Amino acid sequence: MQNSPGRCLVSIFALLYVFCAACLLPVNSYAEGGIDPADPMVRITSPKTNLDVEVVLAAVSKDVSKDTGVKESFITYYWQTFDAVVYEGKRSSKPLFVDLYVPGFFDDDKVKSMMTAIADALVKHAKAERKWIFIHTHFPLPGQVYIDGGIAQWDTYRGEPVGK
Repeated sequence: MQNSPGRCLVSIFALLYVFCAACLLPVNSYAEGGIDPADPMVRITSPKTNLDVEVVLAAVSKDVSKDTGVKESFITYYWQTFDAVVYEGKRSSKPLFVDLYVPGFFDDDKVKSMMTAIADALVKHAKAERKWIFIHTHFPLPGQVYIDGGIAQWDTYRGEPVGK
């Protein structure tokens, strides 16, 4: 049976909850043996590219970790391409979309730090134009994540906004 796009999206959100927990907690990472399902994720989507995306992602990972203080072993990056992008009726090589799946307990400053670090690293390593980078954050809601055989529930959602 093939995975439907909806099923894949649900899986991504389910993994997000567990991914986010490891980002701020002092736990051992499983990165040496594969992807830890407790890591936040960064999905980059672009038009088809000639970049060596594995090299770019490794460099982005290193820079984001250095700039945010979040260990490299706590963030999973992946890159997808569109079949085509049409802008003003013409084929385009832009934009670069980034979905940042972050822990619900990240505060506004940490989210801003992650977005800025990702954008900076993509400008540097993917030679992207800053004005064509679009980053969207995703926060899991209680009761909307299926993981570990059931619906996840938690009492807290989002860190405290700046200034509160």
